[in-house]
Amino acid sequence: MVSNIKVTGVGKDSWTAGLFPSGLSKQDLKQVLQPLFVEQLNKEKIPGTPDMLLQFEQLYLPLAAWVAKQHGDDTFFLGVHGAQGTGKSTLSSILRAMLQEGFNKRVMCLSLDDFYLTHQQRLTLSQTIHPLLQTRGVPGTHDVELMLSVLTQLKQKTKKDISIPVFDKSIDDRLPESHWQKIRLPVDIVIFEGWCVGARAEDESVLTTPVNQLEREEDREAHWRRYVNQQLVNHYQRVFDQLDRLLMLQAPSMEKVYDWRLLQEQKLQTRTTVDTNTRIMSDRELKRFIMHYERITRNALEEMPARADIVLRLNDDHLVDSIKLNTQH
Repeated sequence: MVSNIKVTGVGKDSWTAGLFPSGLSKQDLKQVLQPLFVEQLNKEKIPGTPDMLLQFEQLYLPLAAWVAKQHGDDTFFLGVHGAQGTGKSTLSSILRAMLQEGFNKRVMCLSLDDFYLTHQQRLTLSQTIHPLLQTRGVPGTHDVELMLSVLTQLKQKTKKDISIPVFDKSIDDRLPESHWQKIRLPVDIVIFEGWCVGARAEDESVLTTPVNQLEREEDREAHWRRYVNQQLVNHYQRVFDQLDRLLMLQAPSMEKVYDWRLLQEQKLQTRTTVDTNTRIMSDRELKRFIMHYERITRNALEEMPARADIVLRLNDDHLVDSIKLNTQH
């Protein structure tokens, strides 16, 4: 059923007004960008339903205008946070297309996932610090220095090419540098998306109480939890400090996070050529995998909506049903 998106918070009355460049009306942009939006949906295999077309007009169009308005002389960094399966990469790719076509911005999409440590590096961590660190995902399993190096390079205004790492989840490893993505600088806007982008550490006192079976049985002394939490405090905050604004895709529940992540795994299965080295997770493996993410995900769902610049609340049908603005335009 088609329903309007509720807008709350700071500046809610101007969410669909006052955002668009002079000489270019919302209606003009709608005519130009709606066909592009539908094209992007087709690429993502998402039906162009009346609900999605309403999302285009009430969410994507003003959001693209809002992001474009944030860009000044310096490269603008937008962080996109969301639990697994919430649609971070889809939102990012649609925004990039709309900003480039409708607002004449050079946009780069960057994924936290591409900065995972190699399989061998995580194996070493599992042997020297804690066995659970072999599984990619939590803070401590990314190459923070590489992230900072890339973000620093993306701020440069000189014309040159840089390389962005690529991680292949189907083989659970980073690809060789010869397969990395080449980006031509300068860029105007960087959209940096990831499941724990912008996440904050928890108080040490709550770490002793396990949140799931994985923590109870495989991290009985809470060594892994403390290590991950300390990574957020000491290293990842340096990355998140580079962001100018933070957008949150708020999942309705942890149960939906599992359902949506399962859909992602099924899509990966259909895209992957049959290969004895390809690693696609079973339902049981996926449930255990998501337990690695659960603590930080639950904490973010509780505390981040109060501080993220924009919060997009998702309903059970995977549609945004409300927008909360914590920052003036």
